Amino acid sequence: MPPRPILAIAFAALAIAPGLAACAARSTPKPASRDRIAIVASERGAQGARLVAIDEAGDRQFELVEPASHVVRDTNPAVSPDGKWLAFMSSRDRPLDQTSLWIAALGVAMPPRRLTSGPGIDAHPAWMPDGSALVFASTRDGGDFNLWRLAIHDGQPGALDQLTRGAGHEVTPAVAPDGAIIYAAVTADTGRHAIETHLEERAPGGAIRVLTAGPADSSPAVSPDGARLVFARPAVLSPR
Repeated sequence: MPPRPILAIAFAALAIAPGLAACAARSTPKPASRDRIAIVASERGAQGARLVAIDEAGDRQFELVEPASHVVRDTNPAVSPDGKWLAFMSSRDRPLDQTSLWIAALGVAMPPRRLTSGPGIDAHPAWMPDGSALVFASTRDGGDFNLWRLAIHDGQPGALDQLTRGAGHEVTPAVAPDGAIIYAAVTADTGRHAIETHLEERAPGGAIRVLTAGPADSSPAVSPDGARLVFARPAVLSPR
C-alpha cells in the first residue's frame, strides 16, 4: 500500500502593499527582557481557560484577569493599541459553550467588566488601530456570524454597528492600520457537501473584496505596517 499523504496547516503570506520586498530593512534583535509581556495567551486547565502573560523568553509569568469562582472559558485575548486594556471573549455568566465580550484593565487590580449582552454568541475581538472600537464576530442578529463594531471609551462600551451581512459566517477579523478589516468568510459548498473558507476584506468605506480563493483559508493576521497578511491554509505533505 502506498504511503498516505500528511495533512498539515501551513502559514501563507500575502502582500497587501506594493514594494515591500524592495524596501525591507534589516534589524538587530533586541535581547529578551523578563519583565516585558511579549505574548498574551489562553491557558487551558482544570478551571477552564484562563488568560496568562508569557515573557520574551517564552516563560509563563502570571494570570492577566481576575479568575472567576467557577469554571469558565476566557479566550481570544486582544490588547488595546495603547496597552491599557485587554478585551477577550468569555463564558462568564453564561453556559460554557456561549461567550460574550469582556474587558479588563492591564496592570490594575480590578475585576473584568462585561461589554456585550444578549443571547447571541460574541467572539474574536480585534481592536481598531486608534483603540476607539472593537470589531468582533457575533450571532446577535439571530442568524449566522456577522461582523460588528463596538465603540469603546475608557473601557466602557458605546455605539454598536453591524458591518457585514454575508450569506455565510464572517469570523476571526483582523484590522489593518488603515482600518480595513480582513476576515474569514465561511460558506457551504452544497455541490460538494463541504464547507468553504476564504479571506475577504472590508474597506473603511464598506466595500468588500475577495482576497483569496480558498477553499480552506483562515485565521488572518495583518503585519504592523499593513503590508503583509499572514493566514492559515492546509497543505498536503508527502511522507519521507
